Amino acid sequence: GGNILATVGITTQFTVVAMLLLVSNTPYLRRPERFEPETMRYGELWRQLLARANRHWTLASLGYGEELVALVLWPIAMAIVLSQNSVALGSLIAGASLVTAISAPILGKLSDQLSPRRILGSATWLYLFSWLLRPLALSPLGVLATDTLSRVSKNGIGVAYSQVLYQRARDDGRVMVRVMTFELGLAVGKALVALLLALSFALGAQLWFGFAVAAA
Repeated sequence: GGNILATVGITTQFTVVAMLLLVSNTPYLRRPERFEPETMRYGELWRQLLARANRHWTLASLGYGEELVALVLWPIAMAIVLSQNSVALGSLIAGASLVTAISAPILGKLSDQLSPRRILGSATWLYLFSWLLRPLALSPLGVLATDTLSRVSKNGIGVAYSQVLYQRARDDGRVMVRVMTFELGLAVGKALVALLLALSFALGAQLWFGFAVAAA
């Protein structure tokens, strides 16, 4: 991606990415889908999200609002450290993504063999540590190490949390409601983070403040 951006421009890069996404999703589009329609009201999702009995699940889904910082502010910080060198930035992200891809099946197997909550707890602490390290990542090697730790630990969170979430949904027989409530909480979390960051930056906050918000 970085090489394409540096040599032929951003338009070609977006075109190549779009084509890759289309090709990679073709097997899923051609696969027959077993789907049972389920009726649910939008208000019910809000009631589930705000219910006191679900407060731990609600806080967990709101916590995913940090993804906004990871997707928007962290790439800006990486570009600053790498002096806007798109080739170096692309190579760094490719390396971190490769390690993440290799770790994914390993984390999945560990989550099956051990308690997923144990994996979730360990990955959460590592992910928190990665956010605290980001303001200190002032060299290419530091950025690579921090980004790799962040991606691997976030992958561990995603694998373990999905297992816990779907197990709960299967136990109470409300898979669609549980999943949609989680997605609603995720969207609300991102909106709250975006509002907080907009107000903070308007008042003169620095980039590192976004990392502190994500860590919190």
